[in-house]
Amino acid sequence: MGQLLGDSVVTASGQEHVRKRRQLQPAFGRPEIARYVDIMRDETTAAVDSWAPGRELDVREAMVKLSLGMLAKTVFGGSLDEATFRRLREDLSVVMNGVGARVMLPDWVERLPLPFNRRFTAARDAVRATVEQAVTELQESGRDSGDMLSLLLRATDKETGRPLTGHQISSEILTLAVAGTETTASVLSWALYEISRDADVRRHVLDELDTVLEGRPIAFEDLSRLPYLDRVVRETLRLHHTGWLVTRRTVTETRLGQWSVPAGTELAYCQHALHRDPALFPDPLAFDPDRWLDDAQTKAFTPGAYLPFGAGKHSCIGERFALTELVTAVATIVRRVRFDVPPHRTVRPVARATVRPSTLLMTVWQRSDSAEQRQD
Repeated sequence: MGQLLGDSVVTASGQEHVRKRRQLQPAFGRPEIARYVDIMRDETTAAVDSWAPGRELDVREAMVKLSLGMLAKTVFGGSLDEATFRRLREDLSVVMNGVGARVMLPDWVERLPLPFNRRFTAARDAVRATVEQAVTELQESGRDSGDMLSLLLRATDKETGRPLTGHQISSEILTLAVAGTETTASVLSWALYEISRDADVRRHVLDELDTVLEGRPIAFEDLSRLPYLDRVVRETLRLHHTGWLVTRRTVTETRLGQWSVPAGTELAYCQHALHRDPALFPDPLAFDPDRWLDDAQTKAFTPGAYLPFGAGKHSCIGERFALTELVTAVATIVRRVRFDVPPHRTVRPVARATVRPSTLLMTVWQRSDSAEQRQD
């Protein structure tokens, strides 16, 4: 991915990764996440308003658009005019889809003079140009745009005191878009699917939201007051994890069960399979938010069995950002609409660049629709 998008905190390793992570950490801190919630909620509300009641919606495609919109608005909301912002979203969408396909293809394919490759290269270069122009304008004006781009512009290397360059910032944003949008969209899709097909789960989620929010929009302060919805998200990340194949390299000789693995060995593991291991999670294919309810049961889980955001030095820097997106979006959507899943339709996970749902078509209803009330 580094060759496609440039060096970033995701593609760097060793001390370089640690250095980049320290530079970017302030943009993902609690104070900044609190500022992002209103943006995420407003983008979700606008998305819901665009869905036609009574019609089928390709939920995964809708969630991809929503995830990209939340990310773009959070990063660039105060830095770009509307026309530039729309063009940037279109370019990011091309880049995101292009990387997903390239991960699955041999390296030599990306060097062929194909229309697909030309579109990807043009979109990637356009994103870089837009970001670097925005950085230049912010630097010259000296203003704080109040978005993540402005925060990244103020980030400095603690060792050298140097700020990030426009090229470095564009690499981080490109990687964030590709790594975060697809995964968030898939988890959102699965969460809405599980809530929609289980009346008890849906009722518990809505009861909690009605009790805690008392009719007002969700705010940052509410995130810690929604334990059941938190368990729904946690269980979605377990049962429907998007990780297909993750690689790590041993830095010292390591013991794995009966095997001794030399230093420098490339290892791979599948988070999706790990989270469905019956030896680790009883009845692993059941969607059960309450498996996370009992403290004793939670403590009984084997350490390292649940890795929704990885672990160690390379754990996802955007974990808090992603969880905030998930809870904010789900809470906003389910209070406005419900989805009906045809009883004969089976949705299965498919492995592409990530593990994601197969085509997920559900009918949208306003919560106030008489049809929806009859089904309740």
